[in-house]
Amino acid sequence: MDSVYGHYNQNASEKINIKEYFSRYSNIIKPCYLGCLASTTDQSILKIMKNDLGNEEMDLLSEYCSEENLTIPGEIPRLKENLPIKNKDLRKVSMITEDINLETIRQLKKRKETKDQYHFKFTSELFIKYGKINKYNESTIDLAVPYEDIFIDIRIYEPFMHSSNQMKSNYRKARPTLKYVITMLGKQTLAELRDKIKCLSDLSIPVETSDNPNQSFQPLAKDVYKSGFFYIEDTFYNDFRDPANIDYSEVIVEWAKIKQLGPFHTDSMEKVTIDSLSVRFGYPWVYQHQGFCEHLIIFSDARLVQPYDELHISAYPRIQRIRPQRANYCFMCGILPVRWITTDHDRHIAIPMILPS
Repeated sequence: MDSVYGHYNQNASEKINIKEYFSRYSNIIKPCYLGCLASTTDQSILKIMKNDLGNEEMDLLSEYCSEENLTIPGEIPRLKENLPIKNKDLRKVSMITEDINLETIRQLKKRKETKDQYHFKFTSELFIKYGKINKYNESTIDLAVPYEDIFIDIRIYEPFMHSSNQMKSNYRKARPTLKYVITMLGKQTLAELRDKIKCLSDLSIPVETSDNPNQSFQPLAKDVYKSGFFYIEDTFYNDFRDPANIDYSEVIVEWAKIKQLGPFHTDSMEKVTIDSLSVRFGYPWVYQHQGFCEHLIIFSDARLVQPYDELHISAYPRIQRIRPQRANYCFMCGILPVRWITTDHDRHIAIPMILPS
């Protein structure tokens, strides 16, 4: 497929076998991290300082260097967490004295004097803050191993519109839009990644509900149509956890043979772990479900697990960052969020009409 989509290679890495790469890296840094794991944070600081202080002296030093003692009157307050990139507080200047001659201040002044329309081309991402899982008995809980297990970040995009006419006439809708970034362990499978991806087409109701729209239980599309696949590096990873699932890739492979594309391979996503893949980071791949709903996915980052990370395997996969979205509100009141869409109704002011519950 590189002959068709080779353009994307300019922003992608070389093909990397994730498990082999980080196994070699872990062996290289092993002499360093073994000492870090055996010491506390204070002991690590003393080791870096090459100093041999006692506990009382260390406590006294921590008190002298505390944030309260190092804060001066009129200091710029700390920015809030999850502050959007376009927020004006990021460029706010306060309590700047005339004798300060910093390059950062000069650049900030220059930035404030220029128009900021170009900021709107960048979409902000908000980090999700999770609480720590209570550790009752670590001996009975599966934990990730620092400096051995791997974290992988995967960017999931909104359903992709690939019509050439739409690309020309409506670039905003055709442009791939980030949905969120998922962090998962390398030992977890593609099936676990699929279960974490949430899409509106999975949550739609595939039956007629006009006669009783408020019935308590209605089957969702994800419970009726469970088939789907990931396409990664010339291989289709199908979901065969349900015996009734359909191989979506079969018709694509047959079409590719006619077009002399490929060869392509197939596998089961529930049998393949993330770290067993050989992938190009930064290259777009495809997740398809509900027949024709396609999402671009990109392997964007990977690193070894650190001791300060959440180590409970049950906490992953998790959504690490999201792209904020504006909700759609009722056409009539403009207050309540939308639940229903109606069409061809002569008593409504617009067609289609969006209404709350």
